[in-house]
Amino acid sequence: MCWVERIESNIRKIDAVRIMRRTVFSIIFIVCILFIGGTKAEAAQTFKVTQKQQTIFAGAGDKIKLLVKNPHNKKVKYWVDEYYNGAKVSKNGKVTIKKKDARIYIKVGKKKYEVFIYVLSKKLMTKMRAVKKQIIKPGMNEVNRVKAIHDWICENCEYDITQKKKYSHSAEGVFFKGTAVCQGYSLAFYYLAKISDLDVLVISGISKLTSEEHMWNQVKINNEWYNMDVTWDDNEDKIKYRYFLVNDEINNKTHIADTSGFFGSKPRKCPRSYSNFKELYPDVMVYESRQDACKDIASKYRDKGIKTFEFAVSQESVDNEDPTNSFSFYIVLTQEYKLNISLPNVEQDKIAGHIIYRFVLVDE
Repeated sequence: MCWVERIESNIRKIDAVRIMRRTVFSIIFIVCILFIGGTKAEAAQTFKVTQKQQTIFAGAGDKIKLLVKNPHNKKVKYWVDEYYNGAKVSKNGKVTIKKKDARIYIKVGKKKYEVFIYVLSKKLMTKMRAVKKQIIKPGMNEVNRVKAIHDWICENCEYDITQKKKYSHSAEGVFFKGTAVCQGYSLAFYYLAKISDLDVLVISGISKLTSEEHMWNQVKINNEWYNMDVTWDDNEDKIKYRYFLVNDEINNKTHIADTSGFFGSKPRKCPRSYSNFKELYPDVMVYESRQDACKDIASKYRDKGIKTFEFAVSQESVDNEDPTNSFSFYIVLTQEYKLNISLPNVEQDKIAGHIIYRFVLVDE
């Protein structure tokens, strides 16, 4: 091989090495870009816009996506209100939240939607999302989501009898201080219900018991509205369900609603109290009457040695019987069914048109 051929051969080898290096560097660069992009990119939370007027909550700096039905592929237009302008919205419905409330308008053909975005602090949104993750489980129906939120607030907050503590009139009082007045209770329920995909209202008015200003909620379950007063269900010793999903007849005995509305909403009519007990407690045995319950309890105690009982009886049947308490159970079980037991300590809850009883039988 002459010297010219040797030079040409070396040049080809150098070119091949350069091409290989460029290829490797290109692959590394692309991988780095994809990795960085994947770690930095945060998936925007999607909100389905299904009502002409809709309210959602977000934290300052959040990115969300507004999704509206458009089966006929009509032209969609998004724009921000001139006054409530705390957000930016793109042509495809991607919204970047600033530090103040925003109203987004959406037009699909001739249909117009209005989405109001309440901007809460990052701290509050983070806390609420953590609580939601803790108490709202996948597949929960509406009424069980409502009860989970109701019970969490009652278990984690106490009423501020001074009405002067910091944050007591806000949801922050519930989530960070564990103390609030009716406004804090109802706002906390409202916020948690909203981010749990429930239709909910805050109702302001007057308490007939104290003649003072008061605040409570209304919530929709299976397309029916119900009254809900978490504040008055929160007792020191245990949760009560006296104002859990009740009708207007019951609620209006102690509440006077401001019909002008609060948070842009007027009180809805609530003609019925919630009564689908089995939807709330699918595993609790329900008896037609206290007598039927005692008969089954005696049989299980005598034949199987079962001593712990939890069951329910309809409120209507109990109202038509003698007063139902621990002594009445004791009398029936010892005299009619001849059980040799001590007086049981009976716990009971009234909810969804039923009374739940819990007790343990103790041998005499």
